[in-house]
Amino acid sequence: MRKTSLAAGLIILVLVVGIVGYAVYPYIVSTKIDQLHDGATVYVYGKVTSSRFAFANISLFQVSDNTGSVYVAWDGALPATGAQVLIHGEVESILGATYIKADSVTVWYF
Repeated sequence: MRKTSLAAGLIILVLVVGIVGYAVYPYIVSTKIDQLHDGATVYVYGKVTSSRFAFANISLFQVSDNTGSVYVAWDGALPATGAQVLIHGEVESILGATYIKADSVTVWYF
């Protein structure tokens, strides 16, 4: 009986730590949009505020956090407006406009 209770307790502990870790991960690794600088490789966590277009496997959309907004270009599916996403990529500038060339865009469900 005691071994069963210990095993159940450990399973619950692992689940709780996993869920909490999943929930806080984007906040731990994310760079605030107002702190982006050209050439940096970053993670950005934010909300998709506008989806511009997807053409020839290139998607362009805007992401915002509580410090600002930035455009994201990547070669995957266009995320839905309103989705919370975690983006990994390199910050680039063209004609004074800053954007993120994303390696990955992950919809985050917390």
